[in-house]
Amino acid sequence: MSSSIASADDQQAFMWNRFRYPIERYAQRDAIKIADVIVKLQRPTGGWGKTVAPDEGYSTVSLEAVAALEYSLSLLHDGASKTSTYSHHATTLDNGATHSHIRYLMRVARATKDIKYQKSAITGLHYLLDAQLESGGWPQNYPNMSSYGGHITFNDGAMAGALTALQEVATGEYYFIKPALMKQVQMAIDLGVEFILRSQIVISGKRTVWCAQHNNVDYKPEGGRIYELPSLSGAESVGIIKVLMRIDRPNARVIASIKSAVNWLYEAKIEHIYLTKVPDEKYTGKFHLQIKEDPSGEKTRSYSYLGRGYDLEVVAGGHRPMWARFYDLSSQKPIFAGWDGVAKSSLSLIDYERRVGYMWYGYWAETLLKRDLPRWKKKWID
Repeated sequence: MSSSIASADDQQAFMWNRFRYPIERYAQRDAIKIADVIVKLQRPTGGWGKTVAPDEGYSTVSLEAVAALEYSLSLLHDGASKTSTYSHHATTLDNGATHSHIRYLMRVARATKDIKYQKSAITGLHYLLDAQLESGGWPQNYPNMSSYGGHITFNDGAMAGALTALQEVATGEYYFIKPALMKQVQMAIDLGVEFILRSQIVISGKRTVWCAQHNNVDYKPEGGRIYELPSLSGAESVGIIKVLMRIDRPNARVIASIKSAVNWLYEAKIEHIYLTKVPDEKYTGKFHLQIKEDPSGEKTRSYSYLGRGYDLEVVAGGHRPMWARFYDLSSQKPIFAGWDGVAKSSLSLIDYERRVGYMWYGYWAETLLKRDLPRWKKKWID
């Protein structure tokens, strides 16, 4: 192995969905093995489910079993929305699924020149093109678009991931993409950017950021799971801004959108706080809840979980600004919700399971503001 490609430490730390390696790295044995798993687990829809990691080191027998399960899950849950109910087992863009698989296969295909990976990647691209709705956005799930899975979804990087995959294809670095498909890809990018520009939330005449989900028809903010209320997203808006920043020669609308969103992030940052785990014996043992994750669902279900032995508290201090995951659409103040689906003004006011089981605060915009923004301004503004 050439030292210019990767050291033993690099191989050990290889992370398939980080996309930070030179193209030669994707021709190595361990990278190809992951690609083979991805190809094997591709669904009849052309996309992938979110429940299986391709780097788990499957045996031949276990991989066949997982592939059979993925196929059956697709048959069960990938029907049209009128006859289906929301399912975490549907083909999806959630949690990095599909768009990450496509990006990985594109690299392996380029590195190895193996037609097997080219075909799988192109099938995945066609899935992305088919899943894009007329307004330009991508739903969380497709073709099963029931409930909140049918909203245009920025949450967990779904739409940003789809556009990132297409933007990489549009660079022209992948020789096996034919001109006709390249044209379709560019049209999809343009339409997706248009949805982003139109859905940017305006409050009192001022452009802000985006919600984690938006309506496909009127672009308005929508809720997701019962504790994910219509709101301004301090987390997902960062990925959307990065998509806009990758646009070559951005026009005035794109520049204005980025500037206004960045200004909002500056205004929304929360300084001099941090989260800390406070040991608490009352949060040990097994707990039981009746929950309804899907707001449009009719039934609740029993849910059991183990206490973590600590509570999570927001305390004064800290040297890095944080952002809340969600902000109220009127006051633009942080909001939090538990399994009752009711907005609260403080993390301490929601139920314990959601308080410690969901990321309500983060440093999401830190790198964007410190590194990405100055680079973008130097290239296109200064």
